[in-house]
Amino acid sequence: MKIFRTFLAVVAIGFCAACATLSEAQAAELEASGDVSIYSAYVWRGIVINDEAVMQPALTVSKGGFSANVWGNFDFTDSIGTEHEFSEIDITLSYTWEFEMFGLEIGYVEYLFPNTSEEGTREIFATGSIDVLLSPTVTLYYDVDEIDGLYVLFSAGHSLEVTEVIGLDLGAGVGLANADYNDGYFGVDDGAFVDMVFSADLSWTATDNITLSGGIAYMTLLDSSLKDASSDDDKFYGNVTFSYLF
Repeated sequence: MKIFRTFLAVVAIGFCAACATLSEAQAAELEASGDVSIYSAYVWRGIVINDEAVMQPALTVSKGGFSANVWGNFDFTDSIGTEHEFSEIDITLSYTWEFEMFGLEIGYVEYLFPNTSEEGTREIFATGSIDVLLSPTVTLYYDVDEIDGLYVLFSAGHSLEVTEVIGLDLGAGVGLANADYNDGYFGVDDGAFVDMVFSADLSWTATDNITLSGGIAYMTLLDSSLKDASSDDDKFYGNVTFSYLF
């Protein structure tokens, strides 16, 4: 665990140092964006973490292929004992390569759970995508600490331009996990397909910097053993999001 904490610290310090030494021209190439989303429930990889409304703000800074993101989950109610508090903060560092019609991203995620009794954990991940119809994507997440397990997400989607300022994004994904992962999160010591999610989001580009969007999603667990171990084996939930490009 100390190795991965050291790795995170070194990458973070290096990223900050690189940003601090940029010339004025280079600094202009920095990109930053922020999002604030309100969800009717917090659903993650087949788990309904909070069945009531939450707020999930995020801030992303990128330069070239490098990206740093801070994301949080704020609970409005006392459903999980964290009313008006952040129950999760994730810090993600990643690098992306583009090869004509192929894309590859690798990264590291630090999961922190303030105001709860949960232990923090961390993952490394790799994402491969192809720029063809439905944009098929595969992402491998490996928890290198508390869970020590693998979760693989197969996803696809399609974007439609309804008007010049209104777009519709349709998506679907299927998750597969090994026995260690399912044992850690569900108490089921068996590898299996975990969940399937369908989503639809409508967005409005209000200005060059501001986008408003809203959507709905449906999650269902696929494995019968995981269903038996879960209090919610399927869930409809919605969101509204305000996005700003700095």
